[in-house]
Amino acid sequence: MKIALIDSGIGGLTLLKRLLKSFPKADYIYFADTYAHPYGSKDADFLRFRLLKIVELLYERRADIVVFACNTASSVMLQGEHDFPLPVLGVSPKVNEPQGTLIACTPLTACSPKVKEYAEKGACVYANPCLATLVERYVRNLSRLENYLYLELSRYDVERVVLGCTHYVYLKDIVAKVTGAKVDDCFTPVVNELQKFAPNGGSGKLDFIFTAQNERKYYLELLERACF
Repeated sequence: MKIALIDSGIGGLTLLKRLLKSFPKADYIYFADTYAHPYGSKDADFLRFRLLKIVELLYERRADIVVFACNTASSVMLQGEHDFPLPVLGVSPKVNEPQGTLIACTPLTACSPKVKEYAEKGACVYANPCLATLVERYVRNLSRLENYLYLELSRYDVERVVLGCTHYVYLKDIVAKVTGAKVDDCFTPVVNELQKFAPNGGSGKLDFIFTAQNERKYYLELLERACF
């Protein structure tokens, strides 16, 4: 089975790492739409058109299923009706107890009906327009973001933080440190959904597609050393 993942950059590698552990025999295509990074501050209609074209391209590349490895893409593409040529899944914040929970996400994800519903039930929402780009810039030295995140997040008195952006998963330990809260990446529902498609048939091949400069070597380096 060939699983395709879409993200605007390195964020989706956090989910890919989880899938490689869960389904090591599947084949993968990682589509890094680096030309359009960051997704979180883009116009929703622009993203819908662009992402549908990317899904169609991945279908032509013989993907069996597409996973939006980006909460912003999921919030845009998994709401309403879209005529996809193959099955699609996506990551999205999942909150069981809104009271005492902080959802950290992009502005576009914060506008999604699901996040708004959680907010109405008492969840706090932290929407940052530039944090994903900061992760891209400082991923090799994320400690440089610790003081920034302390200033941004320490004001929230919460028991749980839900990371509603796959880029933020790189910051999981720092977020836990500055908030003192339990931190959840929300990947388990996607893994469970993929299990229904019997995804282990394949040869374990991994391909990359970039819309800007080819960064395969760099992405493989991040994938190899990252611990999530």
